[in-house]
Amino acid sequence: MNYEDLTLKELKEILKERNLKVSGKKAELVQRLQESDKEITKAPEEESIQDEENIDEDYSEDEYDDDKYVNDFYVYQEPPEI
Repeated sequence: MNYEDLTLKELKEILKERNLKVSGKKAELVQRLQESDKEITKAPEEESIQDEENIDEDYSEDEYDDDKYVNDFYVYQEPPEI
């Protein structure tokens, strides 16, 4: 989005929606929004890479018995009668 074309009032509305500081000159507000855009687009990418790295740690074949788990949900089994 080209923030340069927006009015000061419109810029402040967007900043408020993002819980960002609304004071400053127009150039500062534009810069603040551009930096916010970079953070928004960067965050999910970093999170997904971290999730992919943790997959092997989270799910080890040795950790659970396939007979007791179906689609990663624990299937309750009645305890044996004594």
